[in-house]
Amino acid sequence: MPCPAIDLEPYKAEITALYQRNEPVAAIQDYLKESFNLQLSKRTLESRLQEWGLLHQDRTVSINTDVQARIKVLFFQVGLEDKDILYVLHQEGVTLAPCTLRRMRKSLGLVRRTDSPFERQRQTEAILQALIEESEKGKIQGFGRGLLHQYIRTKGHIITRARLFQAYRTTFPDRVFARRHQLQRQRGEYIVPGPNFLWSVDGYMKLEPYGIEIYAGIDAYSRYIIWIYCGITTRTAISVLNQFLDIVETVQLQPQKIRSDHGSERGRFQDIYLQLQQAALYKSRTYFRTLKDKGLFSKSCTADQIALLSIYIPIIRTEIYGYVELWNVHQIRKQRNRPNSVAGKPYILYHHPKEGVRGYGLPIKQEVLDIQRQSVHRFDIDEYLPEETLRFCRTVLLGIGFDPERPPPLQPEDEAAPFRTIYLELREIISFHIDLFVEPFLGLLSRPTAGRRSNPEVD
Repeated sequence: MPCPAIDLEPYKAEITALYQRNEPVAAIQDYLKESFNLQLSKRTLESRLQEWGLLHQDRTVSINTDVQARIKVLFFQVGLEDKDILYVLHQEGVTLAPCTLRRMRKSLGLVRRTDSPFERQRQTEAILQALIEESEKGKIQGFGRGLLHQYIRTKGHIITRARLFQAYRTTFPDRVFARRHQLQRQRGEYIVPGPNFLWSVDGYMKLEPYGIEIYAGIDAYSRYIIWIYCGITTRTAISVLNQFLDIVETVQLQPQKIRSDHGSERGRFQDIYLQLQQAALYKSRTYFRTLKDKGLFSKSCTADQIALLSIYIPIIRTEIYGYVELWNVHQIRKQRNRPNSVAGKPYILYHHPKEGVRGYGLPIKQEVLDIQRQSVHRFDIDEYLPEETLRFCRTVLLGIGFDPERPPPLQPEDEAAPFRTIYLELREIISFHIDLFVEPFLGLLSRPTAGRRSNPEVD
């Protein structure tokens, strides 16, 4: 009795997509077997392709360059393993067989490990040099295994996490000991069913004595940092509300719940802000304190505040945003003492949760959002100096060859006091200009104190 014909119509769209992406017939066979437990002979598959009018079609010689670029991003910037890359690509409408992805990675030079002793030695030497350079920049202070591996990977270095951390521990044993000591603390635990069920919000005020404040929102399930704000005001209701409305409008959804300043989620922010302080802010905080101790900065002095904000806020924002990108793609390991903590990369846990985990975000209505916008005194939360004051400072800084949006690399001897000479020169110029009492009149932005309007005008 002949075998019953296999119905491939339910899989036609995927088979067609694979074939038109230049997948070999053997690769399509592997994909169908791995994904649907469907075992086909080469002859059967080719026969069906011929029936569909595909077998003799001209196919592209190479995989789409956009797909190649996306694979590079997912490999280096996001740091995904092959199964996760395939999962994300599939959700984005690109279907590849596992063997095809492996072949593409190798053709792009994206090899995870090597058995060549010469290549391993070259990798080790390059990594040691990179660790020293990044340490001198203050970029990897306080990093654990996951963050360190992800950071080095985003710089284009391919090395296993174990080999990388061994090199780090050999080079900086005191930092490894200090981090282990800091982690000996008790933290609470909470259970969240999925992304956008609960957003936790909190602020970092260690730079507040110098006029700089930081506020962030994190998804409690994935630990994905949804937004972070760096500016001059975080402790006013209008600032926090505007931050929230901005992100809600951007992502077009809102969480089921929001929690602030209490509960076990505070431990999550302690982790994030501790890492942030050590990786991106500890040098700034130490340096600002030194300026204050030496009488070179006072929060009561307008010239001091203007000079510090105009030079360092753009730099600190760049460092913070870079850290957030790194945090969102680093690997969170399973924790024996916190069994309900979800392991994985925040980016994947938030944007591509595993099967069985649903998103809890609530859709927003634009008309409701517009009403909310009208009900608050709108102000630009990204502003940190009045427009005329900022323009004056930019003109002066560019005149002396310094652009705070694109600062030059620091020399090793200047790491402890970044751009101190520029700060002192600008400070003196601003002070002299203020004393002249001529236009443009320089000053600071006033903090918003109002919240909702009592009677918003709504059409």
